[in-house]
Amino acid sequence: MTESDQFTTPPDNPRRIHLGSYANTFAMTGIRDFQFGPSYGCYIDTTMTDCVTPISDVPAAKSMRAVWHAVNKFMRSGEELADLTEFACNTIAVVDTYKRHDDVVSDDDMRVISSMARTTEELSALENAHSDIKRIVSDMQIVLENFNGVLKGECKVNLQDRLERILKETIALKAETAGTIDARSSLPNTPYALRRVVMSELLLRFDTVIEQLSPLNTKEVLLELPSDIAERIKKDVTTFQAGRSRLRKWRDNPSQKFGSRFKEFTEVVDATICDVGQLKNEMFDLGKAIGARFYNRGGFIN
Repeated sequence: MTESDQFTTPPDNPRRIHLGSYANTFAMTGIRDFQFGPSYGCYIDTTMTDCVTPISDVPAAKSMRAVWHAVNKFMRSGEELADLTEFACNTIAVVDTYKRHDDVVSDDDMRVISSMARTTEELSALENAHSDIKRIVSDMQIVLENFNGVLKGECKVNLQDRLERILKETIALKAETAGTIDARSSLPNTPYALRRVVMSELLLRFDTVIEQLSPLNTKEVLLELPSDIAERIKKDVTTFQAGRSRLRKWRDNPSQKFGSRFKEFTEVVDATICDVGQLKNEMFDLGKAIGARFYNRGGFIN
């Protein structure tokens, strides 16, 4: 993809409106193209190979299975890493147009930044929880209305009064959840604070990805894999680790402008995410070649 066609997204996609007017923006490739390859919807038989040999007794199959499961987890976290890296890169591109790190970002630029913001897994969980808590509050209020004036004595103390206390606590929890969502959703309006916020959030995703992939970068796993795949895994894990270290340094000094460097960083992250994403289909082919069995909802497929 060339720079000239990176941001030709139609105007009905608000995430990239006006980004062409800023330098050092980037559109991530991500791993969506790899999610629907030959391994899509497939599961590995973790007990047997086609030779009726426990997979744990076949070193190559055991290594392949370790990579398969790690990359399966990565399919979700890697996509979120791609989303947040793109958001951080393009947010930094916007705020780098300001001379001072404590300038107030204009309303127009804040609208551009807000339009690019992604819903993180944490924020989605909070929003779902808030919706569920609201429903629970409503249901408890209906129950109390039915109890009102009906329950007497010990029954009222044990049920109605207790439910009223729980309702009061649940209403407080609903308010606290709403406040947390607002705090997670709102963005500061100075270049310094914006850089720090987006990089801090991005660091959490790097931690997740590295935690998932680092166990693969061991002699026990790599020794039984084809040498080219083993070298790629080592390189990809090392790249993510080095990227996290670099990101921490930038996060701790967000007063500087580093749009062009962050774009280069984003390009490397994009390429690494794509390389890891390809491993799932490659492990599918490798697994079949060494006797591992796969199945989907229709049953075994090899």
